[in-house]
Amino acid sequence: MFNNGHWIGKIIGFVIGLAKGGLAGAIFGGFLGHLFDQWRAGISQARDIQKAFFSNLFATLGHLAKADGHVSQHEINQADMLMQRMHLAGEDRKEAIRQFNRGKSSDYNFAKEIRSFAQLTITRPDLRHMFFEILLQAAAADGKLAPAEMQVLRVVIKELRLPVELLDELLAWFRSGRQGSGPNYQPGSSTSTPDQDYSILGINSKASDSEIKRAYRKLMSKYHPDKLIHQGLPESAMDIAREKTRAINTAYDRIKARRGFK
Repeated sequence: MFNNGHWIGKIIGFVIGLAKGGLAGAIFGGFLGHLFDQWRAGISQARDIQKAFFSNLFATLGHLAKADGHVSQHEINQADMLMQRMHLAGEDRKEAIRQFNRGKSSDYNFAKEIRSFAQLTITRPDLRHMFFEILLQAAAADGKLAPAEMQVLRVVIKELRLPVELLDELLAWFRSGRQGSGPNYQPGSSTSTPDQDYSILGINSKASDSEIKRAYRKLMSKYHPDKLIHQGLPESAMDIAREKTRAINTAYDRIKARRGFK
């Protein structure tokens, strides 16, 4: 049957409206209550997605670490590095470690859990993209991935319905030094080359000024922290989203300066 929580606003609005304005008031009150219920449901769903994003991120990272049959100290350090980037401490850090350990356990049902996360985020493609990018950035901090790990990442790509070429594109980006991985990493540093700036925007140097502007607007829409937090990005991952937007802004500003357009 229906979830009682989904009807609280409608019922209260109907009753108050009926008492104040008769049938017309009841209908109007019920409508306002419906809007209130939708608002409450949206907040509840966002919280569920935040929790799922966090738990799946570290559990999948643990599963990746165990994919080749052995969890090395280096892989543990990579997970720890992500926790530092997310400024996790206290209970949040303990929960991240618990999820990482759960993901590398033999009874962890990776396929089931990633499908559940995919279903929960079915209307949030930008959030899915951010999830995969953070996951890959943590797993490939040294630019190395075992074949078994690559297979796990391809499953994530498939289940989240992301572009199949995304894995190779991001790996090439990370390995070329366009993204850092340490807790103090500053994207868009002064060492970026012109080609790297174009690559950050997903275009090449032959793109027209209008194409550059469109690419920039599209990326800023995709990675805007306020948009992602509304879709369910955990607060702890906000700094990573901000890093991304800073890199995009810095690359765009440099391209504008070189080309002389505003």
